[in-house]
Amino acid sequence: MKRKTICKIPMFCALLLCFCVVFNSGLVFAAVTPDFLDVDSIEIIERHGIVEGATFRLSAEIMPENTLESAVKWSSSNPSVISCTDDGKITGMSAGGYADITCKAKLGSESDKIRVYCVESIGSPVKSGFENFSTPIYAAPTASKIVAWHLDFASLIRNFIRIVAPVMKYIVPPGTTANVNEMMFFNSKCEILGKYKSYAYITFDNGSEKRDGFVKYSRLSNIPKDFLELSAKNMNVWGDGIAYSGKVLTSDYKGEIKWKVADESVVKFNDETGQVTGLKPGKTTITATADGMTKECTIHSLYRWPQTWKTKTNCDTSLYTADTSEYKVTKTLPILTSFEVYGDNGTSDGWAYGCATINGIDYWGYIPIDKVSVKGTISQYNNMNWPWPVVTPSGKNKADYISSPYGRRNRGTGMHKGIDITTGTPSEINGYEVISAFSGTVNYVSRNEDLLWGYCVAITSDESIKDPISGKQFVAIYMHLKNKPEFFVGQTVKAEKLIGYVGTTGDSDGYHLHFEVNNQTGSIYEVNGKEYSEAGRKSYNSLINPVFFYMNDGIRYNPNSEAELYYYKTYWYGND
Repeated sequence: MKRKTICKIPMFCALLLCFCVVFNSGLVFAAVTPDFLDVDSIEIIERHGIVEGATFRLSAEIMPENTLESAVKWSSSNPSVISCTDDGKITGMSAGGYADITCKAKLGSESDKIRVYCVESIGSPVKSGFENFSTPIYAAPTASKIVAWHLDFASLIRNFIRIVAPVMKYIVPPGTTANVNEMMFFNSKCEILGKYKSYAYITFDNGSEKRDGFVKYSRLSNIPKDFLELSAKNMNVWGDGIAYSGKVLTSDYKGEIKWKVADESVVKFNDETGQVTGLKPGKTTITATADGMTKECTIHSLYRWPQTWKTKTNCDTSLYTADTSEYKVTKTLPILTSFEVYGDNGTSDGWAYGCATINGIDYWGYIPIDKVSVKGTISQYNNMNWPWPVVTPSGKNKADYISSPYGRRNRGTGMHKGIDITTGTPSEINGYEVISAFSGTVNYVSRNEDLLWGYCVAITSDESIKDPISGKQFVAIYMHLKNKPEFFVGQTVKAEKLIGYVGTTGDSDGYHLHFEVNNQTGSIYEVNGKEYSEAGRKSYNSLINPVFFYMNDGIRYNPNSEAELYYYKTYWYGND
């Protein structure tokens, strides 16, 4: 039994020796593997940013040199912003944040960490130079750590730079850390890859390798247009003091923006919410300034008509949009295109703002008012600054109440071609002075108080005072005066000249002034001893609602009038 056992031992040793010979390399590898996994030090090659959606493979210097790459593992502190695979491949996931990327030894505690920012893409890279003589390039989108310094020196001075270089790290902007990895580089070009708040993310060549970093936009000679973009280049708002939803001016620029309104009497701007509110008709600009960049939005504050006016184009014309100070064609409008006027541009040049409807589709924009009407815009009339035709005596209630507006009536008289002015209190206006709304010439005088209009005076405006669209002079008619007029036909009258006093002569229910305006030089005329209104005989197109001349004067009106309750409302503007 013992001999048999002893014989087996040499045989076992022989087998073990053969096994070692066959698998010698494997045994050697197994023996040395721990050495290749040992890490003495790790230093990540710096990377400061990555564009959202882009991928980049990080690398590190690992000592000893023969250490395997598998000896370390990479990770991200914020994978939702920048993801990282075990082997160091990072991907920008969400712009506007950062992640700390760590490279750590699998055996032992050695590690290194860098901070990488995920920046917003600008599309294709943009080549740029540097605007200033000296440009710091930072490791982060803050003026903290400088990774390189660009000095725009010619090659003649390069040797001198080598002497100055050691002290450059001490000459840094206030509040920055004097930690300059690259003292300077001489290539004056860089590529802009993205943006982060008020910084551009760039890559540059320092002479031996490509580096990356962050630069203030104001330091670059070629800034991409979208670095500071506003949500609108032009904006139309109603100048009535109401903050309408959707009228907001903003920017997706992440840095600090200073906003300025050129004329604060035209619009109000909330720089926190971006809300633009029109205060009165006019045009102004809102300027955004950030890091040496400036963008401007032109605001058109429009006059909103109290009533919209439905009409049609009277010829082939165009629809326009306001582009800063110009109007540009956006749509061709055939004759008889439906157009609803909502307002105008608040000036005397005749641009109405509204909605054209073509094949059931609405198109908003501007149109010359003469393409849809023989009348002008409300603002054109209002800007003539006519004096109110009734003067309120000192200490009396103001004669600013329209008891019967212009428009249809239900009393058999058909059209009420003017406005009836009172104080709102019966008979109180008795004897108030009536004055001429403009300078002109008397064309009719009624001295018969029993006629329809009683004592009456009609005045044609001077040649210099014409309807802005028809080009014809105005005629204003003052009816139901208290006393027999002393004027004669052909007599000249100055603006604000006393014409008479408020009375109740003629077909009148009480003391009031019937004030009527037309733009066809139409007046009152006689046929066989009877007197008629020429403007009324021809067409209501020649009539103008007198309230358009006084829209900003705080006029009150009777909400229970027939025009208001049954027909075209107080501010009616249109045909019969």
